[in-house]
This record gives sequence, C-alpha cells and structure tokens, in this order.
Amino acid sequence: MAVNIVYKQIKEVVAAECDVPVKDVTIKTPFMGIKGPSYFECMGVLYTLEHTFHVSLPEADFYKYKTVGDLTNCIVRQLKNAEQNSALSQAYTNYTPFIYKGHNGQSK
Repeated sequence: MAVNIVYKQIKEVVAAECDVPVKDVTIKTPFMGIKGPSYFECMGVLYTLEHTFHVSLPEADFYKYKTVGDLTNCIVRQLKNAEQNSALSQAYTNYTPFIYKGHNGQSK
C-alpha cells in the first residue's frame, strides 16, 4: 500500500477521533498535541488504525509516536513486512520439492 494512501487514511482517522478538520492534520502534527486530545482519544486513534490496517500498535509503544508521521511510518513498515511475509508464505505454499529419482526411477 502506498505511503500517501496510508497517510491520507491516518489523517482522516486522527481528524475524526480528535474532532479537528482534516486540513489541520499534517505529517508533522504532534500526535499528542492536536488541540490537546486526551489519552483516550489517542488510544481511540490507535485502536481504529489497528482495525483499519490490520496491524499491531501496542499500548506500550504509545509514546514512541511523537507525530502523525511517526505513526504513518510505523504502519507502513508493518504493512511492508506483512506483504513480504505473505509473498514468502505464498512461495513456500506453491513450492514443490524436487525429488531425485535415480536411474531406475526410484526415489533416494
């Protein structure tokens, strides 16, 4: 998923949860400083984003997200990892091992 698509969705969630206009939310907007959202509003943002993107945003990492950009980067990183893991899983699922059959046609 493209970074700008993820960012746009995050902006919309942050704006809705914190009751601010979308235009006021930028990549540099402090996550905890959007017109003073409460801890519970921020947790609502994280919960909504977890369900929107099917990612994990543990409460223990809450204070790592200083800006909306930090949050965007974290989600994009998780989505890229999930895509890579999915591709590897798919490749493994489609993998058919080569079984050597000797000159007489029997497996060794």
